[in-house]
Amino acid sequence: MFLNSSNNVKIHFAGCEVLSFIPAFNVSGIRYALHSVYPLIGHKFGLPVRSDCRKALKIDLEEIPSVIAAQKKHTIMDSGIFTLAYGAQKGCSQRLIDKWYDEYVRFVNMFTPKHVSIVEVDSQSIVSPNHAWSLRRNLRHDCPKHTQINVWHFEDGRDGLDEMIDFTDYIGFSVPEYKRIIGNSKATTLVMELCRYAKKKKPSIKIHLLGCTDVRILSPLKDIVYSADSTSWVAIGKYGGRTSIERGISSANIEGPIRDACMEEASKIFHIEKLSDGMRIDIVRRALALKYHKDKYCSALGSQE
Repeated sequence: MFLNSSNNVKIHFAGCEVLSFIPAFNVSGIRYALHSVYPLIGHKFGLPVRSDCRKALKIDLEEIPSVIAAQKKHTIMDSGIFTLAYGAQKGCSQRLIDKWYDEYVRFVNMFTPKHVSIVEVDSQSIVSPNHAWSLRRNLRHDCPKHTQINVWHFEDGRDGLDEMIDFTDYIGFSVPEYKRIIGNSKATTLVMELCRYAKKKKPSIKIHLLGCTDVRILSPLKDIVYSADSTSWVAIGKYGGRTSIERGISSANIEGPIRDACMEEASKIFHIEKLSDGMRIDIVRRALALKYHKDKYCSALGSQE
């Protein structure tokens, strides 16, 4: 079996499409990130999309992928299909999904750096596995310069898993979905089995665990799993978990170097001289949360550089 030679799982911190997070990502030295295309193209479909002070920060939607990818070793763009289907647009039609696919392809080819990997429009649980395969093959043709991550769902079955492993160089397993359907314990066992099976069948394949930064799952797989992502880091910054962060970071840093670095980075990215007090505080808190989690993952899962 061809193992992950670096013996680390590259944790992609998700949620960086929120513009005010970007300076925090850079100051914290985050090298791996994931963001969704949903807020970047949703307005084309009349869907509610958070503006996130975009006008105040003087940045265009088309610039965001490049701004996010800057200083990152690897970035993943998610297709936003599940937000579309189960969030803003429950029960969306195949016609809408096909239109979303077309806009996704246009945006990727026009505005997304070539080193950014893209998650497929995995419609098998929304329409059908056959429809997903049609989009999967089309995406390889339509976006040939970007690595595609293909995602296995229960609807694909065992045969679909084998076919997908043969087809792709980068496969994704949707951990939260499996937990929701079969429960945490069974899902953990399934993920372990899927990863080992895929790597044995195709030693060169890269494996990404979507929505998973649970070290109890990842640690035993760090010589097999290439990457993973989660928004779990957001909880500390959002729900006032500063006490937890301060176990590893002195209070002097909260008001000193990290704050100053965040303000300098925000000024450089957004070309503005002054941020509101609320945004300034939020960026600093996010930077602390990111640093706390990055240190934790380095300890448990290997280098995040």
